[in-house]
Amino acid sequence: MRQFILDLAPDASPPVAGDVVSLDTSESHHLQRVVRRKIGDAITLTDGEGRRYRGVITRRGGSQVRVAVQETWLDSDDLAEPTLVLACAVVKGRRFEWALEKSVELGVHRVLPLQTEHTVVDPGPGKQERWQAVLRSALKQTGRSYLPRLTPVQDLKSCLGQLHDALVVYGQWPAGSAITAYGFPVAQARPAVLAWLVGPEGGWSQAELSLLASSALPLTLGPHRLRTETAAVAGMVVLQAWRQRWRDIARSANGTAQPPP
Repeated sequence: MRQFILDLAPDASPPVAGDVVSLDTSESHHLQRVVRRKIGDAITLTDGEGRRYRGVITRRGGSQVRVAVQETWLDSDDLAEPTLVLACAVVKGRRFEWALEKSVELGVHRVLPLQTEHTVVDPGPGKQERWQAVLRSALKQTGRSYLPRLTPVQDLKSCLGQLHDALVVYGQWPAGSAITAYGFPVAQARPAVLAWLVGPEGGWSQAELSLLASSALPLTLGPHRLRTETAAVAGMVVLQAWRQRWRDIARSANGTAQPPP
């Protein structure tokens, strides 16, 4: 079933069964004009905070659709630790937006755009709004319940300061002594956060590499040099696999492991 976003005010309590909620203008337009849902149709909503709602349309027309909530539940899978972070240098054109979209599909919870020493793009103030729209669209397409948080553009030092509780991994090419995509940091206790840091097309500067060496693990994604957006997605695939591995280990330890399908 197609999913729509329910925007709640910051101080609003989540709706419960029996409440009637209103969708914003954009979602109402999409529901009425694009997918052409009618009164009485069942729809699924998410508030972007990990909660889902099932309800029926009770009113449409104009710029607002109203929905009677029938059922609510928390999406514990999407919220489970370790959560995933992508910190990626901003690149030209739509390629950064493509990386954002794919990162949502791969389960990212937070996105930190980076302005590095070799970054050649200076994103204007309008980019944040555009990037937020990309994240929202990808959330609806994937059927996830948690809308990734987007921070302002920042440098690497500021980024690392926000990841003190994370296992931080960054791309390294050539491989050198880096761990490989097929590896798994078995010596590491399960972290609260897994973060993947991707540099610009010109690579990390020496000063940035020194910062990374003191607080992060190098990871190689193969023998070839990758574009920034390709490395962003490839690394997120690896971290999502690690996340699943840690979750499987936790389930086994708790005696809740599920048999394979």
